[in-house]
Amino acid sequence: MKYLLALTLILFTPVQTWAQATARVDVEPICCAVPLGDETVITLLGLYEGDGNLLGGAVNLAFDPTVVQVLDVTLQVADAFFSNSGSIDNTLGQVSNIGFASFDGVSGSFALATVTLQAVGVGTSNLTVSDANHPIFVWANDVPPFGELVSFVPGSPVQLTVAAVPEPETWALLLLGLGLIGVRRGPAWRA
Repeated sequence: MKYLLALTLILFTPVQTWAQATARVDVEPICCAVPLGDETVITLLGLYEGDGNLLGGAVNLAFDPTVVQVLDVTLQVADAFFSNSGSIDNTLGQVSNIGFASFDGVSGSFALATVTLQAVGVGTSNLTVSDANHPIFVWANDVPPFGELVSFVPGSPVQLTVAAVPEPETWALLLLGLGLIGVRRGPAWRA
């Protein structure tokens, strides 16, 4: 009889109670091409899926420091009683502990931060978000009675490509060369 009761409870318990709340952070835009020397801004977009509101969390952002450098990180989460725009290390290629803690929390989609990057070298850099495992900025929600931990799901890496842009002198030499070829071939075309 007790096995039948246990089986009944398992089968008829709402699936929601088994669901684990998750938080995901992605980089937007998902692909970029930036001329050498230019600046671009990316957004760290969060998505909370679960009951209640997400009260906090923190991420790290990794990049190739030979291709891009981080100039600034600006948090976008409103009403955070404690926040950190992260520690920028352009030598190692990482911004660590971009996080927030809030009494009101966020739900659904939210902008965590904007990051200003400068293209410093030709090539491709993966922009990768990972969990910071920060002791203060814990991924948690406000589900009664005491809240619960939220699983962090990293977003897919995004590639930022930096291409060399010809300098004005290069364009001038190209046009001069084409002009000289045209002048030399000019009489031959008329004959």
